[in-house]
Amino acid sequence: MDLIGGTAKTASHYFENFFIQETIKTPLARVDPRVKVAGHVALVVLSVLSWTPERLLLLLAALSLLLAVSRVPPSAFLSRIWLIPAFTAVVLLPHVFITSLNYVVVFIVRVYLAVSFLVLLNLTTPFRDMLWALHRYRIPHTLLLIIATTYRYLHLMFSELNRMLLARESRRPGKAACRKTWEAGGQMLGAFFIRAYERGERVQMAMSARGYDGRFILTPGDDSRAPHTAAFAALVFLVSIGWWFM
Repeated sequence: MDLIGGTAKTASHYFENFFIQETIKTPLARVDPRVKVAGHVALVVLSVLSWTPERLLLLLAALSLLLAVSRVPPSAFLSRIWLIPAFTAVVLLPHVFITSLNYVVVFIVRVYLAVSFLVLLNLTTPFRDMLWALHRYRIPHTLLLIIATTYRYLHLMFSELNRMLLARESRRPGKAACRKTWEAGGQMLGAFFIRAYERGERVQMAMSARGYDGRFILTPGDDSRAPHTAAFAALVFLVSIGWWFM
C-alpha cells in the first residue's frame, strides 16, 4: 500500500475508533452532564494555556486521578489518544534544532492533556447527555441537530471511506508513479465527498418521509448523583485555583 493510502486508512480507522462510545460503568458517569461538560472544557482550556512544567504536572496529576477514579480500561483510552500526540511529535521534531527540546516536550504534553480530557469525557458521558448539557447551556437548536446527525452517521462515512480504500487497492495491479498516486487520491477524495453529499440528501428525505419536522427531544440520563457532581466540581475548582497561582 502506498504512503497516501496507508495514511488515509490508518487515520480513518483511528477516528472511527475515536468517536465510538463504550458503556463503561464508572463513578464519573454519575456526575451531572452540565457540570461534567463545563469541567472538562475548563481542563482543556487550562491545558492549552499551560506553558510551564509546574502547571502541566498539576494537570497530569488531575488527569491521573480522574483516570483512576473512572476505571476506564487503559486499552480503550490509549487507542483513542495515541495518534494526535504522535503526529504532533513528528511535526515538531525539527523544532528541537530551531528552538529547544523543552519547547517540543511542553507542546506535546499540552496536546496530550487536551486530547486526553476530551477522550475521557467521551468515554464517561453518553452522547445524549452531552447534547442535553449543551442544550441547557443555550446552544442553538439547529447546531445541536447538526452535531447529532453528524455523530450518528460519522461511523457510516468512515466505513464508506474504508471500503473505497479497499476497492482502490484491489483494483490496482502494482505500484504506480507518484503523480498517478496523487491523481487517484484526489479522485477518490472527490468521489467520497460526492457520496457523502448524496447520502445526506437520502437521509434528509428518509427523515422527512417518516414525519420529521425539525425538532428532537433531549432528555438527560437518570444516573447523576449530587455527591459525585460535587466531588468532580471541587476537583476542577481546586485544579483551577492551583493553576492560577502557579
